[in-house]
Amino acid sequence: MTKTSNAASRQLRIETLNRAQMTGIVHEWSELSDQLSGGPYTMPEMALAWFDHLSSAALHVVTARNGAGQLVGLAPLQRKTTAGVSRYQPLGTGVGVVAEILAAPSKANPAAAIWDELAGDLALEVNDLIYNGAGFEDLRWSDRWQTEAILNDVCPVIDLAEHESIDGFLNTPDKAGIRKKLAKARRNAASLNPEFVVHRKADVMEAWRGVGDLYDASEAANPRLHFGSGAYGEFFTNALRNLAEVDKVALHVLMLDSEPAAFDVYVLNGAHAYAILGRYNPVYGDYSPGQLLLAESIDWALTHGYRKIDLQLGGDLYKRRWSTSSYDTLRVLATPPGRLGKAKASMWALNSARELSTSLRNIRQ
Repeated sequence: MTKTSNAASRQLRIETLNRAQMTGIVHEWSELSDQLSGGPYTMPEMALAWFDHLSSAALHVVTARNGAGQLVGLAPLQRKTTAGVSRYQPLGTGVGVVAEILAAPSKANPAAAIWDELAGDLALEVNDLIYNGAGFEDLRWSDRWQTEAILNDVCPVIDLAEHESIDGFLNTPDKAGIRKKLAKARRNAASLNPEFVVHRKADVMEAWRGVGDLYDASEAANPRLHFGSGAYGEFFTNALRNLAEVDKVALHVLMLDSEPAAFDVYVLNGAHAYAILGRYNPVYGDYSPGQLLLAESIDWALTHGYRKIDLQLGGDLYKRRWSTSSYDTLRVLATPPGRLGKAKASMWALNSARELSTSLRNIRQ
């Protein structure tokens, strides 16, 4: 479906695309995301892998083009109906997506045009929308949406713009504690011949298989979503392959005694590196392998021109210690005016049913 947006963005052409129409837009989409240093799920290589393996809904990607036909805005969404409740959700819902739309700076305001295109009968449900990210204020003040937004989580960030090396980064008063901890970890691990290895492009998939035992051991000690097995593993493996083909991912591995002790997966987009998955083998817990690996990763990022490491969702202590700033995310529910109360009741009932079903499955196991 294609139409011209309202007067506020009248110079834009808005189009809604389904899965069959993605082939012709993937390259443009990837370029726009790179231009804006967008998060992992604003990238088609990752967002479409999630949709193909984990979604049971209809793809609903809304694009905005300027008068010259250039792609200047995009919202990567799905249109989902569960138990009679219909809503738009960002691609990546359920696996920790930090949601955002892509909107290039423009007087025509592609973000506002995208929200106008989506306005209608459906609700918009987002678990973690970037506070003050692209389009947030346009959604908040739109007369075509009624919005409720509450603080939900935090994303710590390591800003490297003012530093040239890891030593320069650590040589600040607020990093005194990290310096001491890191020095101790390096002394303790010295006898294990630590080695830092970065895998990119063709090396990524073999290296991913190589950290499988480490990942399994980490999950056995502290179970979370396991992106190395089952449907989640199929999604993540496909996403890694897609990202590796366009050199948008780096797998960082810390070796101790020639064995993988910790790994971090970084999605690379524009000037930002996004830390989307990291684990360490609990056998090496006394050597602080995660701290050692992050220090090496910061040095690598500086060397390769990445000016910001986004640690993504969660205010864990180690993230707070290493970070230089953070941004908040919001849980957002938006509906046509006058329908917010009814939508909230429907969402509450749906979420309660989902939580009960999950609890029962866990009891049976």
